[in-house]
Amino acid sequence: MLKFVSALLLGAFALASAAPPAIEADARRGAEFFEQNKCTTCHGPGTPRDLTRRLDRDYTPAALAARLWNHAPTMWAEMRKDGIKPPAMSDQQAADLFAFFYSRRYFERPGDAGRGKRVFTEKGCAGCHSMTAEGTGPAVSTWGSLTDPVALIGAMWNHAPKMQAAIAQKGGKWPEMTNQDMSDLLLYLQTQPANRARAAEFLLPPIDSGKELFAERCGGCHKGAAGLENKLKDETLTGVAVAMWNHAPMMRQSAAPISPDDMRRIIGFAWASQFLQPHGNPDHGKHVFESRKCASCHGDASTGSPSLAGLAKPFTTMNMVSVLWSHGPQMLDRMAGKGIQWPALTPAEMSDLAAYLNR
Repeated sequence: MLKFVSALLLGAFALASAAPPAIEADARRGAEFFEQNKCTTCHGPGTPRDLTRRLDRDYTPAALAARLWNHAPTMWAEMRKDGIKPPAMSDQQAADLFAFFYSRRYFERPGDAGRGKRVFTEKGCAGCHSMTAEGTGPAVSTWGSLTDPVALIGAMWNHAPKMQAAIAQKGGKWPEMTNQDMSDLLLYLQTQPANRARAAEFLLPPIDSGKELFAERCGGCHKGAAGLENKLKDETLTGVAVAMWNHAPMMRQSAAPISPDDMRRIIGFAWASQFLQPHGNPDHGKHVFESRKCASCHGDASTGSPSLAGLAKPFTTMNMVSVLWSHGPQMLDRMAGKGIQWPALTPAEMSDLAAYLNR
């Protein structure tokens, strides 16, 4: 497998109402967990269900958690058939695994390299940037931001004044992008020969570390986190990059450059706390809990399963997966003994259930 050097540092992908200790989630460790636990037997390079490829799968965190939940009994059966013991998974390992999936573009909307090539030409990028040679602007092969979505946002912000001056000198107009344009463009550039083997990078510090910095650098327009409340919950970092790009001519009037570290802290605070936490309805989650017969174990002390009152930690999509893999095989056996079918969950139901458990 390729060496993954991306890291995701988040406050346990925490719910706004909870404050668990920060967890360092590292995509490199996630890739190692994926391989060491023999996930590559079915999902590795060369298999029909290769999950290591850099593909756009358009998942939300809740959708990915629901997919893992629904497919778990089949995976456990296949692992047992191959003599592989289903691994337990800690919250740390679940966060590492999600970081690995993020580095593999699981949360990106589908892109098209052919369309991306047209975007590169029609939006005027090719007028300043060649693929491998220096021109008016640096060669695409030197763009470190292509493999790091946060660095991409920082590059767009910090280089906007120079790009704006170059465009104006040529008598051009600032080219606006759609999310689809950006997805297509990135896919085109990332699949160029000079860029294909480059390792993905992804680094965000703990969510709260950017709170004061966000207020200092962005609060004048966005009035703190509330100024972006619910605006970024469904946006990938590609979407954030598009918003930054389209508004750069207006935002850049007196703004100083932002260092890479500060940009990561700002993005972590403004984006990660919205995108990575579940946004469920606890009343709907109660219906899921009851209709899927969860109470048959978690409301019966004789089963040894914890009651709702005994569930001490806040639930996120990350630790819903760790609970699934650590306790799921036992849950499956107990449900079979009671004649209860394994419950399938939609992404919305996964978020609703987490919200209900937290309430």
